[in-house]
Amino acid sequence: MSEEKTVMVSGGFDPVHIGHIRMIRDAAQHGGVIVVANSDAWLFRKKGFVFMEYEKRVEIVNAIKGVILVDSVDDSDGTVCEAIRRLKPTY
Repeated sequence: MSEEKTVMVSGGFDPVHIGHIRMIRDAAQHGGVIVVANSDAWLFRKKGFVFMEYEKRVEIVNAIKGVILVDSVDDSDGTVCEAIRRLKPTY
């Protein structure tokens, strides 16, 4: 039995723009795309504000062709390492 390869990408996606779409679509050429969307708290620490709340960003990103999962992460350490360990993507 062959398992589907997965590719993980992450970001704030605040707001989602054409660069995000292209990155995800390119990643989808290598497997199902798992998107880790950073938290509102991470965005606030990074840029001092949140343009679009987490739930809305997730809904938009989830609609992009090739995305098989949009997930949250404990990014309180400034990284998405927790999600990488938990979700174990191929790439």
